[in-house]
Amino acid sequence: MAIIPEHERSRIPLKGSVVLRHPDMEKAYRWIIKEYEPPDADLCIFLPCAVAKPYHRSPSHHIFNSVIFGVLPEDMHNRIHIVVFGTCGVVPRELDQEYPFMHYDFMLGKADEETKKMFVELERDRLIRYLIKTRKEYKYRIAYCLGEFRRAMELASS
Repeated sequence: MAIIPEHERSRIPLKGSVVLRHPDMEKAYRWIIKEYEPPDADLCIFLPCAVAKPYHRSPSHHIFNSVIFGVLPEDMHNRIHIVVFGTCGVVPRELDQEYPFMHYDFMLGKADEETKKMFVELERDRLIRYLIKTRKEYKYRIAYCLGEFRRAMELASS
């Protein structure tokens, strides 16, 4: 099942800062908030999105995995849920091969200050809704993030 069936996808390219408010990113995010059911987990770890896609195959996520799963006892591995956030919105990592998350081309680090400010506000709101949706799903929630990603998470979790 596709999050957004092909015949319902926008013709607007998923390239550049338009990605932040792209109609398909918005649809996918609404689907996650309304339809998606998170797995039963004790710990949710929020990680930043990556340039390389799918995220779980990116060099940075390989490092995250080696740290996370290298530190936690093996019996905890299936009790962890990883959620990616950032340019892509809020994406449970098991959905990272779905459209539109595999198909956009934008790097926040190269954006102007106005775009970065818009990102922080937009991502804060998306994170707040995901945190509310999952408030009873996880015992613990932690995040690794820097820069604008960190600012959005700080604002969402305060």
